[in-house]
Amino acid sequence: MKILVIGYGLIGKKLAERYKDHNILGIRRSDKQNHPNTVIVKADYRDEIPKEAVDFSPDWIIVSPKVENQEIDSYEHGFMNQLELIKEKFKNTNKIFISSTRVLSGIINEQVDESAKPKPSDPQGEIIKRYEEDALLDPTSYVLRLAGLITESSNFVNLVIEKKIFSTDKFINAIHIDDVINIIDDVIQKKPTHRIINAVMPETIKYSDVNDGFKADPVNPAIKSLHYNDVSFFKYPSIRELI
Repeated sequence: MKILVIGYGLIGKKLAERYKDHNILGIRRSDKQNHPNTVIVKADYRDEIPKEAVDFSPDWIIVSPKVENQEIDSYEHGFMNQLELIKEKFKNTNKIFISSTRVLSGIINEQVDESAKPKPSDPQGEIIKRYEEDALLDPTSYVLRLAGLITESSNFVNLVIEKKIFSTDKFINAIHIDDVINIIDDVIQKKPTHRIINAVMPETIKYSDVNDGFKADPVNPAIKSLHYNDVSFFKYPSIRELI
């Protein structure tokens, strides 16, 4: 199997580790190569899709948008610039478009899943919503919404608690990178009929459940998945295991 990763980063690196017997082609601005089964093409996908990527004829494409900062132009550039070209150049190729649960951020103190209508709370979220809508016009595509990503070296939940970044209560919508790869692998192996996936830990927990420094009702949604909610599927089904 051949996998093209547009916006190669941690997800691409972890996929290469998982798929040691498959060929990975990554597009990234640095030509640093991490694994023997990975070839890196040095390019900024936001400006061009290199000929090497088209000639690669991948079986699957993972599109992982990158933004420079939180400015609206950066989101427009990162999410939308090459979307139509990717769909055009790889019409019959299976695709997973990485998105964000930010498209649900305008929902307050409610439990939501993939059946909920997106409701962003800011212009950046509106751009991601449009990105999802345009991606799903391609019948070979999936949208994978990542909740707050936790890795071996980065845990935003611990940071919030230790630094007291805010005190108003929130639901902790998070997922570990290893479980993101588990979901991607499951999609690639099974090609499910559902095309929107919320990638989030299955156990719903608020900050006030793990620390007494938070007060008032949650100001965000509790995000769930209709399709990936079995704790046995997850390496880390609960944030309690990581704080």
